[in-house]
Amino acid sequence: MDDMLRRKPFAMRASQRLTLLTLCLAVTIAHIDTFIVNLGARAIGNHFGAGVDELQWIVDSYNLVYAVSLLTGGMLADRYGRRRILICGALIFTFASLLCAAAPSALVLIGGRALTGAGGALMIPARLRSSGWSGTGRRSAPVRLVSGPPATASPWHWDRALAGC
Repeated sequence: MDDMLRRKPFAMRASQRLTLLTLCLAVTIAHIDTFIVNLGARAIGNHFGAGVDELQWIVDSYNLVYAVSLLTGGMLADRYGRRRILICGALIFTFASLLCAAAPSALVLIGGRALTGAGGALMIPARLRSSGWSGTGRRSAPVRLVSGPPATASPWHWDRALAGC
């Protein structure tokens, strides 16, 4: 009994702490990227002499490619390994961020932001799977406990009613 009281329930090795820190930083960087551009939109527009339409593409190109590529990132993480896809996503994200920093025109910035969104879309699903929130296993039980009953208690055609079909 004394041994159970002395044992820490969530004790992690140093390598596990480093892995968790790396995964958290990857997600943080991917999400901060959107906030930075939103806050600097006026300065970016002044620097490039961009109109509202170009500014909208600068801001939205990341989000559009990120949202469209998220499921593909998860599939690639399942197929080729979470670690490999996370590293590829981080490399793409870093390269694209450097491209954005050196962009000579708004058009190059839009392309760089889209590429950054693709890198972020590869990092996020790989990170979620690596941390255990994949929908299976012991660590994802709270998610299933909260989302399971509403999904199973509702009638089968609720999605069609919401979609207007």
